[in-house]
Amino acid sequence: EQHITARMWLEKSQAEEAAAESAAKAAEHQATTAQWDAWHASQRRQQRQRRAILLHGRSSEGAASWRAGSGASPAERLVASICVDVLGLTSASSLPDEARSRLANLLGEAAELVRDPPSAEADPLCTRPPGLSCG
Repeated sequence: EQHITARMWLEKSQAEEAAAESAAKAAEHQATTAQWDAWHASQRRQQRQRRAILLHGRSSEGAASWRAGSGASPAERLVASICVDVLGLTSASSLPDEARSRLANLLGEAAELVRDPPSAEADPLCTRPPGLSCG
């Protein structure tokens, strides 16, 4: 009888260990799924904002559009949108001319990178979801 009781206790402890491992794996998968969901939601939000800027020359809130003026070029509206939405300024004109010029140059360089992206190995800014490497 002692042999049978010992075997039952051994099987019980093994089952408890397996259950604990399964619970840990489930928690890890839930965390990974939550990261993917958050990443995917941020990508959709950024895509909507980019689409709104390209189609309407303004962010989804439209704050920069009226500050830049309706007759402004798309580049001016984009700079105004960045100044208002990203930098938190009241308008693009509150940015000094030199800073506006530097921002415009950086945007031109960024547009060039979008048109002709570097190879995945050289790309320091990975836009892939969590868990996937860029290389």
